[in-house]
Amino acid sequence: MHKIYLAGGCFWGVQTALDFMIGVEETVTGYCAGHIDNPTYEEVCTKTTGHTEAVSVSFNPEITNTSSILDLFFKIHDPFQLDGQGNDIGPQYRSGIYWDRGNELVHDQIKDYFKNREDFKNKITTEFMPIRNFWNAEEYHQKYLVKNPTGYCHVNMNEVKNYLLVKGLLKK
Repeated sequence: MHKIYLAGGCFWGVQTALDFMIGVEETVTGYCAGHIDNPTYEEVCTKTTGHTEAVSVSFNPEITNTSSILDLFFKIHDPFQLDGQGNDIGPQYRSGIYWDRGNELVHDQIKDYFKNREDFKNKITTEFMPIRNFWNAEEYHQKYLVKNPTGYCHVNMNEVKNYLLVKGLLKK
């Protein structure tokens, strides 16, 4: 298994979209890149903890790859919007890509991905760094849109499913 951590606005939609992708074995919503231990959602929403809402993504590299995951990630959020996505505004909704320290393979795959993205050069606000910490979000945030299918989300799940279907990456 490989792991990558992605922050692209509200973690509910990011998690749900990634759960539709073949090869993604597990997703967990949480908080990362902040300066306090084990924050609560309420603390993160104060915009003082430095954390962003993120999703830990464990995937099988024999079925999918970092590049395909990043393609979907950039399909579902705007990496040019600073500190927010859609109606969700604040540093906890910033765009970020993180990897485990010492996992040079995933780090190199992320770097290679961006070598081919001239449209992103010096324009995107996405932060890139080794993960300093990841704290699981509260249970009610896990698989939130499965539990609450009419919940607010900046991600259009019909577009996600169609995109993955066309790419041959939609789970059955």
